[in-house]
Amino acid sequence: MKEEIVRIDHNFTSKFSVFGHYVAEQVTQNYGISQWSGANVPTVGDTFGNPSYSGVIHATYTISPTLLNEAAFNYNGNRINIIPFAGSGLSSLALPTGYVSTNSRLFTGPNNLTRIPNIDLNGGINSHFEISSWPWRNKADDYQIRDDISLTKGAHQLKFGASWAIYKKVQDLFGTTQGSFNFDGTFTTPTGGKSAAGNDLADFLLGTSKSYSELAVQDSGKWNNVSWAAYVQDNWRVNRRLTLNLGLRWDGVPHTYEANNRMGNFYPNLYNPANAAKFNNNGTICSSGDPTKDPGCAAASPGLGTSPNPILAGVQLYLNGMVSPVRTVFQRAWLATTGPLLGRAWALPTM
Repeated sequence: MKEEIVRIDHNFTSKFSVFGHYVAEQVTQNYGISQWSGANVPTVGDTFGNPSYSGVIHATYTISPTLLNEAAFNYNGNRINIIPFAGSGLSSLALPTGYVSTNSRLFTGPNNLTRIPNIDLNGGINSHFEISSWPWRNKADDYQIRDDISLTKGAHQLKFGASWAIYKKVQDLFGTTQGSFNFDGTFTTPTGGKSAAGNDLADFLLGTSKSYSELAVQDSGKWNNVSWAAYVQDNWRVNRRLTLNLGLRWDGVPHTYEANNRMGNFYPNLYNPANAAKFNNNGTICSSGDPTKDPGCAAASPGLGTSPNPILAGVQLYLNGMVSPVRTVFQRAWLATTGPLLGRAWALPTM
């Protein structure tokens, strides 16, 4: 762990001063078995990096003996970087030179670090080699600008101010673009008999997997959230024994949105019952009218569409009621709250 701190204080005049600080912390830790995965052997480890940062610039200006203005810029953020590394018995996690990945992959999207697929032996051996979703990155930054004014007027100590903040998050999706094989002994089970179980390792050596899955693209989203706030408060000294604390605060929090309009959502009011999904005899949505592909389907189901992502070009998706909204659609949904502050302080007579 490493920490660095910088602080600056400066009085420009007797009325105007500025201070600021910046803190950076670096934390890195290695794990012998891949985290947040099904791995149970030390053939894949990962390095977990979690640096964090914070900073502030704060200015104070005394306008008069009874009026003070404070303005500030605040920042804090952190990163999560998970990088896999070859563990026990391996020199690399990359596919062998000359290996043609089109022999095993379903999609053409990038496979970060040219990783070996996950290999799960789910029979008697029950051994799991999983690189999981790594490498994986997450970035979060929070920025705020605020201004506060303090005013003393007679028996009133007034304070009011406002702020604006934006929280920005960039995060990779979870998923295995390298693919994942499951071997469970199905193909080495004796034909017609249940007395002897198959062998998951034998299935692996034969290259006959029970199932295979693959994420088409490990995309990343850029999610932003903007918020506003304003308040006014008054500490009113009614008399020598009674002080009232009065205040009102308003907070406005619009809906979080994806900066590039790449996040979809389901809106019940946009669902059209006339385009309800049609299913084939196998329980999946009819993708065509071809009886050899979709038994029981006379035509493709209504409500089908395609993704704008070129890696998924031609893949049929059911989109009835789904919208990939622009920012203004999300920002129609506001969470705005107003809260009062009421309090009092009563000084009891002393004996």
